[in-house]
Amino acid sequence: MGPNRRDLKRQVVKVFDLAGRKELNYKQVCSRLHITSKEEKNTVIQIMGALALEGRIEQVARGRFRNKAQISSITGTVDMNHKGSAYVVPESGEGDDVYISPKNM
Repeated sequence: MGPNRRDLKRQVVKVFDLAGRKELNYKQVCSRLHITSKEEKNTVIQIMGALALEGRIEQVARGRFRNKAQISSITGTVDMNHKGSAYVVPESGEGDDVYISPKNM
């Protein structure tokens, strides 16, 4: 017998967390969870739909989902270098500097 629905939901969330912003369909999720039974695959499809309704993941195309973008901000000083890239040095002094590539400037 496979995992119960609550455990399976946690596993699906973990798959999306590990995938970052990569788009996944139910087959890819099932493959990563080593799910082969039709019943469990259907449950994964239902869970992915429920997670999208909850706002935990977003549907980007028919049958393709990804983690929702986590928007965060920091306040700090921008330290640019001669190559066109930069670092944001947090005002608080806590945490690491954030690298910004030249194409994102």
